[in-house]
Amino acid sequence: RGGLMFEGNQKQYILVTSRGETLNLFYNNRLGICLSVLNRRNKWTTPQVIIKNSLPYFRACIDTHDNIHLLHQDSRGDIIYLVHKGSGWNRFPILTAKSPLDYDKNLYMVLARGRIYIFYTIVYDGKNLLTMQEIAENGAPEKPRVLDYIDMSRGSYCCFYDEEAIYLAYDRITGNETKPGFRIIYYVDDNSVFTSISEKADIHIDAVVKDDSSELYLFCRKKIKEYHEVHFIKWGLKENRLLNDVLLFDKAERNTMPMACIMDGKLLYYHINGNDILYKLSNDGGLTWQPRSGPALYSLDNLTLAEIHYTAENEKSFISSANTVPVRFTLSGYNNILTDLFEQSNRAVAEASRSDSLYESINRLQKFLESIDERITRLEKIQHHHSLELEKAKLESKMAARTFAQIQKEE
Repeated sequence: RGGLMFEGNQKQYILVTSRGETLNLFYNNRLGICLSVLNRRNKWTTPQVIIKNSLPYFRACIDTHDNIHLLHQDSRGDIIYLVHKGSGWNRFPILTAKSPLDYDKNLYMVLARGRIYIFYTIVYDGKNLLTMQEIAENGAPEKPRVLDYIDMSRGSYCCFYDEEAIYLAYDRITGNETKPGFRIIYYVDDNSVFTSISEKADIHIDAVVKDDSSELYLFCRKKIKEYHEVHFIKWGLKENRLLNDVLLFDKAERNTMPMACIMDGKLLYYHINGNDILYKLSNDGGLTWQPRSGPALYSLDNLTLAEIHYTAENEKSFISSANTVPVRFTLSGYNNILTDLFEQSNRAVAEASRSDSLYESINRLQKFLESIDERITRLEKIQHHHSLELEKAKLESKMAARTFAQIQKEE
């Protein structure tokens, strides 16, 4: 079987502006963090280098005013926040170290209610600290807050957000014990409490999502000998207890890049297993899952897998766009799995209207290039027409010369 080409840090952020421009922010090993724009000919422009000295760990999003927000680790491992408001990038250090510390600090950035919330992990005195910072209205970062000590031996934290709160799920360390659970940070009152979902450290939460109900959906991994079980857990926030536990996969290998998303009442969970994407779908909030007989399989033989983050800031696609969607580079692979889930989101994006674009200058350049193309086409047509006229004139000249020669002979 062909090998699956996938790198966890190979992320691409697709951002849609208020005027319909599609931007692509991505990392290149040679260039750094780059920006391309999808022009009217449906082709990506030559990448523009935004940050040259950067590690591949970064996040990006766009707000309703077309301001681009970018969070990354530079070549030293320092965490830097940048914002583009139409006249260049403003740079704000978040975390700097005396000596280079280039390990992955698990960056996450949430844009909600006009504010930026930043999360990351740092190692201090041999322990992993889950840390949070907010960005003030003037763009400067506020003081960091340590939320918890976390156990990252089985994976990092996962995050989901909606219009009410931010939901973090992770393995918490208290003394010598590790407990899986979640923490909810409400925007109106950011005081939060950790809720444990199990007294045992035998499970790890891989993904968390929530719909409009008062229930939290957790997808957990449990080690059973050489395999892993994947469980769906429905947790009642009002009751503060477990409501449902469904076994989704019973003999899964160690799953790579697990992810869940929810849209229009449909709940989807998937992960990479070897050369395949395994997934299951629920239409009733996790009560039943399809297919019942086992996971659905989507083969990835000899394909390159990218991790696409799609952001269009409007209410209908806000929740779903907060999730990571792995797709093939070809659109057909994307459609085979996720089309029905994201049709409504795509319609909402097409209907969205927002303020003036940050990239008006790029638009003008694109229109100028298109006008040049049109002029070249017209000149080519004129040149072709002139060439035909020239050939016709040459032919008439030859015929006239022959006629003149014939007349001279007759005389």
